[in-house]
Amino acid sequence: MIVPYFFGISYKFPAVKIFKGDFIYNPYNEIDSSKWLKANFHAHSRVWLGLTNGSMNKMHDIVKAYEDLGYDIIGISDYMRINKYQSNSKNYIPVYEHGYGVSKSHQLVIGSDEVNWFDYALFQTLNCKQEIFNKLKTDANLIAIVHPSMNKAYSPEDFRYLTNYDCLEILRHDRNSLEYWDTALSNGHYVTLLADDDNHEIQSPGETGRCYNMINSKTSSRNDVINSIKKGNSYGVDYLKGDHDFESKKNNLQYLAKLESVSVKDNIVSIRFSRPFNEFKFVGQNGKIKKTINDSASASYEFSKDDTYIRAEIMFENNIKYYLNPFIRYDGEKIEKYIAEIDYTTTYIYRSTLIIIPAIIFIPFFFRMRKKRLFKNGTKINSIS
Repeated sequence: MIVPYFFGISYKFPAVKIFKGDFIYNPYNEIDSSKWLKANFHAHSRVWLGLTNGSMNKMHDIVKAYEDLGYDIIGISDYMRINKYQSNSKNYIPVYEHGYGVSKSHQLVIGSDEVNWFDYALFQTLNCKQEIFNKLKTDANLIAIVHPSMNKAYSPEDFRYLTNYDCLEILRHDRNSLEYWDTALSNGHYVTLLADDDNHEIQSPGETGRCYNMINSKTSSRNDVINSIKKGNSYGVDYLKGDHDFESKKNNLQYLAKLESVSVKDNIVSIRFSRPFNEFKFVGQNGKIKKTINDSASASYEFSKDDTYIRAEIMFENNIKYYLNPFIRYDGEKIEKYIAEIDYTTTYIYRSTLIIIPAIIFIPFFFRMRKKRLFKNGTKINSIS
């Protein structure tokens, strides 16, 4: 449990930056209106002899509940275990929740076939968190930070610096993490959204079918879905709250607005839905509301020279909310990704300190105890002679 701390790594985090460029990245530029997939990646079943949360959830019940609500992708994200219950399904994508420390600093690992058991179990500094991401991340998988505010596992300030993760779970059945997302975006980290139930009680309408993802993907294959999420070809839905039963949730699905078109031309973002919304908010740098539109089916916003990114929050009837991925400034070719680099000097000093200080304390103690034992043995010998 304490061994990883003796071999920890220190990092040089990239200087705080903002999105820059003469072009606006549109994550919905190539969406196909016939290719939307409804997905939840965060639900728990009974595992580890029922010692973890979700011990009353049976796998069959989880799948049935989400199928009844029209889900295409049903992720069972057991703690530190890849659940293969649906592995024969064409829509199966392996996922597990990583992290077993007391701080509740957890991540969803989507698309990996093996569990990585590395973690800092007692406490986590910014360097600890970055090292965990680096050990979990591969070119083929997707890493999402989940419930960052729980137990104060992460602070908003952390998101100014952390790198090498893909998504932030901005919606959970009982909270949102928009402040953390805006901090990351305001400091030049292109992080896309994830919206999940984090279900531990499948019979509860407050936890089941509450928050979900709509993903625009060519197919439901692992690679296509993961790439779509990374690029931002998705949006999050905060659906009916727990005071609506399952029948109500199912019946209301037919009335949900569809995202019909999203375009960017001459720095103007234009968005249209199939049904009118009650309120549409364009949100920018540091979470500031830049523009609000009421009672329409379409909305537009023109980037000013000071805007680095713009994201959208849309409120419909029954307090149903949609959250879109951000439109950001870039050079027109690729979005720059910042990666924290290992600080070898600081790492060497850190590791040496953890060895030298205990040695300074322990070695004199060892010699005192040894001398004491020799003295006692010598006394006994003399008395016998």
